Amino acid sequence: MALVDTQTGASPGRWFIALKRSAKRLAIAISLASLCESSSGQSTTFTYDPTVSGSNVWTNSAKWGLPSGYPNEDGTVINLRRVASATTLNLGITSVTVGKINGGSAGTGTGQWSIGSSGGVITLDNSIWGEGVFPAELNALNGALRIDAQMMAEKGVSISGGYTTQIYHPNTVLRGGITVMGSGGAYFGHAGSVNQSTINIQGSGGLRFGNATASDLEISSDFVTGSVNAGIGTNITNGSTMTVSGNITGTGGIRLFSENTARNDVTELTGQNDYLGTTIIRTNVKFHELRNFGDGAISFDTTARTLTYASGNEADITQTVAGLTRSVTFGVDTTIDTADNNVTYRYSIVGAGRLIKTGQNSLTLLAENGFQGVSVQEGSLTVGDDSATGGNSKSLVLGNGTSLEIMENTGLEVLNLSLASLNQISFTLNPMASDATHIAVFGDQTGDGTYIVDIPNSYSLFSGEYTLLSVAGNAAASSFALASGTAGELHWDQNAGVLTYTAVPEPSAQVLVILAGGLGMIFRRRLKRDLKGLRKGEATFDQ
Repeated sequence: MALVDTQTGASPGRWFIALKRSAKRLAIAISLASLCESSSGQSTTFTYDPTVSGSNVWTNSAKWGLPSGYPNEDGTVINLRRVASATTLNLGITSVTVGKINGGSAGTGTGQWSIGSSGGVITLDNSIWGEGVFPAELNALNGALRIDAQMMAEKGVSISGGYTTQIYHPNTVLRGGITVMGSGGAYFGHAGSVNQSTINIQGSGGLRFGNATASDLEISSDFVTGSVNAGIGTNITNGSTMTVSGNITGTGGIRLFSENTARNDVTELTGQNDYLGTTIIRTNVKFHELRNFGDGAISFDTTARTLTYASGNEADITQTVAGLTRSVTFGVDTTIDTADNNVTYRYSIVGAGRLIKTGQNSLTLLAENGFQGVSVQEGSLTVGDDSATGGNSKSLVLGNGTSLEIMENTGLEVLNLSLASLNQISFTLNPMASDATHIAVFGDQTGDGTYIVDIPNSYSLFSGEYTLLSVAGNAAASSFALASGTAGELHWDQNAGVLTYTAVPEPSAQVLVILAGGLGMIFRRRLKRDLKGLRKGEATFDQ
């Protein structure tokens, strides 16, 4: 008769077999855990010091020869000790796998370390078996770290340190994400090195891109910004364009800059960006739509640069995509190139710089602005606020062939007014406000040429005199002529500094104007009466 366990119902034989299998599984688990610990917790460290020889130290400064016992696997740490002057270590092997390279790890000096490109390939892999995936690390701790050798990474790279890590090989490809930390940042000599990764910028150093040839380059990587303004810079040939076509997200802002401010290079934004921080512009920028600037403020500072509108772009940078007011600051003289677009700014711009307008089409300023005046070098400027060009302590300069349009009910105030050859000034006059001054110059007016004055509504005005220009200081020996097809007469009194226009409308137009004025007066009186009735609680509107 077979024996049976009265509690489990299993025979002792089956119970023994199950116990044996459990013990075997436990042994395997312990073995795997031991292997994991060995792999993850005991990464091998090797040091290169050109001044010292001994155990675990390279002594051949001309070639990266592997010391005995070098495991050539993920997790291995390479320490390049600090040097006083630039030092090159050539990679003289077919390939090497490392998890971390520390430039200037110990000792004294801040000389640059260079890893030469003598044929080998560096595979960056800091993954730990059984523990997940961790990015490899490149650290420029005390001196720049320049890597000319080809590098490959599939599981991410972290770049940090107080000095710049420079990556030059055209066939380097870094996948799995790139995180840039520290104040040194990173420099990539070829866009292809990063275009298969998302770039997370967490340090103040940011990153810079160069082009080995005189051609333009495109950065298609997506960017993530952190708590600082993510620096995205150029070191490209004069006249070249770097297009950032990836999307930029995150809680921080971005800082667009050029390493060589004497070059006329351009950073072009085309991505659907929704980062929340400020856009700091320190280089020439071309943009295609309002979304390119995310949702934060825009600040031009440090170096006078140009913001260029792409064709078909009429975006108002003083507001966000949601239509909210956006803070815009011209910390330096800032050129707005409207190109072939008609652009309107509805809200205020402030700052210690001037607005310089270029582009053949128009720029319209509707708000009171706090920048330091306006210079119109191309196209036309339209103003719809008395202080649109900065107020009566700031000057307005019109370049050759440019035009100025004063909107209805606007009395522009400027400090000085400078006119140039072939200027045209257009005034839309209010027939009910003939006593208004439409341009008040608190200082001097310069320019002794002949200037064209256009009154688009000249045939719909009351007969009478309108003051177009009043100069408190010195007035130039200018002459003014009405544009073809404009009714009325002009009179320029240089001694008094006053330009007046006398309207002479057609009789039929005069009748229409009187009727319109009368109807307007009746409407205003009726509205005033109705509002008064509402305040008393009476309903006087017609049902």
